[in-house]
Amino acid sequence: MRYTGPKFKLCRREQVDLFGSKKYDVKKNRNLP
Repeated sequence: MRYTGPKFKLCRREQVDLFGSKKYDVKKNRNLP
């Protein structure tokens, strides 16, 4: 799994795409470990 950085962790915790970017699409990536 590629390193997505601290922003992505925030996105996952909040369960929203905080950054309006496809890179941080939470719905697609919700199943990450």
